[in-house]
Amino acid sequence: MDREIKARWVAALRSGEYEQGRGSLRMGDAFCCLGVLCDIAVKDGVIGEPTIEEGEYAYGRFMEKGVLPTEVEVWSGLHIDDPVVITDNSDSYPLSESLSTLNDEGMSFEEIAEFIEDQL
Repeated sequence: MDREIKARWVAALRSGEYEQGRGSLRMGDAFCCLGVLCDIAVKDGVIGEPTIEEGEYAYGRFMEKGVLPTEVEVWSGLHIDDPVVITDNSDSYPLSESLSTLNDEGMSFEEIAEFIEDQL
């Protein structure tokens, strides 16, 4: 992942500026952790303003609502629409989860920011 974009994403997650939501990139004023990265991409002009339908935001050319648009994947250097991190490495078989799953299961932005900082 691009270091500068990662630093900005982590800082945004920790800033308190974003209300955390679940189930979609953005619903009303609440963002998934991936939605925060999409918001940064919009501010940088990487993708246009999202389309809003019944409070749910859709981003990018293919109107993504739950995963990163291709344009954001490429710009950020992630090259995956829902990054996966190792959440438990204590057994012989490490456990991993996607960031959207961690977000939707209630992990805080601060905790998610730590995984991004350490693993992406």
